[in-house]
Amino acid sequence: MARIIKGPKGKHTNVDYGNLGKYMHDAAQKYANNIFQIDADLDIKETYAQAHLRARRLALSLRAHGLQKDDIITICSRNNLNNTIPVIAGFFLGAKIASIDPTLSLIDCKHCINLVKPKFIFVENTSVELIESSIDCVGCAPKIVVIGKFDRHLSFDDLTKEHKDEATVKPVVISSKETAFIFFSSGTTGLPKGICCSHDAILKNPMNALDLDVLRADVIFHSTTLYWISAIICVMCSYIRGGHRVFSTNPTPEGVLKLFDKYKVTFAFSAPIFSYRLLEVPNLEKYNLESLYSMLFGGTPMTMEQITGMRDTFKHVKFQLAYGMTESSGFLTYFDFTRDKHIYLKKEMSSGKAAVDVEIKVVDIETRKLLPPNQNGEIVVKTATIANGYHNNSEMSRDFDEEGYLKTGDIGYYDEDECVYIVDRIKEMFKYLSWHIVPNSIEQVLMEHPAIQEAVVFGIPRGADGDVPTACVVLKDDQVVSVEELHKYVDERVADRQRLRGGIKFVDSIPKTPTSKFQRRLIREMYTKL
Repeated sequence: MARIIKGPKGKHTNVDYGNLGKYMHDAAQKYANNIFQIDADLDIKETYAQAHLRARRLALSLRAHGLQKDDIITICSRNNLNNTIPVIAGFFLGAKIASIDPTLSLIDCKHCINLVKPKFIFVENTSVELIESSIDCVGCAPKIVVIGKFDRHLSFDDLTKEHKDEATVKPVVISSKETAFIFFSSGTTGLPKGICCSHDAILKNPMNALDLDVLRADVIFHSTTLYWISAIICVMCSYIRGGHRVFSTNPTPEGVLKLFDKYKVTFAFSAPIFSYRLLEVPNLEKYNLESLYSMLFGGTPMTMEQITGMRDTFKHVKFQLAYGMTESSGFLTYFDFTRDKHIYLKKEMSSGKAAVDVEIKVVDIETRKLLPPNQNGEIVVKTATIANGYHNNSEMSRDFDEEGYLKTGDIGYYDEDECVYIVDRIKEMFKYLSWHIVPNSIEQVLMEHPAIQEAVVFGIPRGADGDVPTACVVLKDDQVVSVEELHKYVDERVADRQRLRGGIKFVDSIPKTPTSKFQRRLIREMYTKL
């Protein structure tokens, strides 16, 4: 029977904890001598008190250089001991944070900067030229602060030097409902949009997860930069519990396993592609991972082979494919390992149950009628932590249905146990002979072939037939397979309409966003030129 899936009621829903500047300040006083962050590459540790002293000094310097409430600070940096300090300092002054990933293209970087027009840009010295080239093309002139040694611009080290008033700095008073972060959407089908998430939502989404048996925040590792909302959730989990984050600037599989062992990591978040690399590390048994309670993968789909491989290899670790989106300020589904202990291992491909204070409907894409279990439709959600909207863009209002549910644009279904499964994106579906083709279902088949490292499926126009299924694949090192063999392999495993009639082409790499999602528009363009 068709129904609305509802998560448990949260105990924080109607509580106002204040803005993030106040919350971080209070937490840093409470956990002053606790370790806040560890640079695993350098084996350097920093306490909450030490980090907040630098943040107060930076806040004073930024104020002296003209930063005011509601100004925007952009951060373009890999994970290091410095990249969270402008976040804290900015919140002390009532500024908003909009991070850029250092791997963005010049076009996307220029677009993001032009969209938010920051007052300051904090940039790692390895990415200064990207930022300089970007602001040369846009109508704003932000002050650049360089993290690391560099001859030009303001120096981060200079702005965090001792200040006579550093002990007196207190966070400004602003509403918790105001925007704290502007996150940029993935830009898989077009240029990124700025998604505005409030102080209240960014705090309560991880609070709700920590109230359940989802993760343990004693020692957190995340491979994502502050461009991802997942990184911010991990940082906030540390503040909520007084734990610390461990990071590596350039994480390798062996390096990550070593830091799991050395620093006794309890929770880790990463993109699914990293699971392949972990499983390829030789002599895994030499790493002591007993402290690792759970790992969460998100952002892109995983295959059954990946999930079972991780579970078989790291038997004591709890793995899950939680589902969320930036517009919901984080989690929408997850498994509570205590509540769901009898089912989560049996539901390998599920993203869990509705999160705290979340309601989920699955509706027919065309009729918008509520669907029963095990039928694919669009997932629409209602949550207490919904984003404030898009920056300088009113179109988010069009993304809600008449009952106030956000249209996620994701295709999925729920089963009789109300476990949710994500199938693909509506924008990535295409029609062939009136059939809706879901690329991910064909990609899963390709990924099961032992020679394939990565695969992406998309539609290529072919007259009255519509879009024919087409694929680009990356082979594993030292693997050889012919196009004809792959066609035969796929044809034996899919419906006739899903056969790759547009062809299969081998490529060295597949264009992705910084959040590891396929850039299908660029992929189609690349395919036509091959």
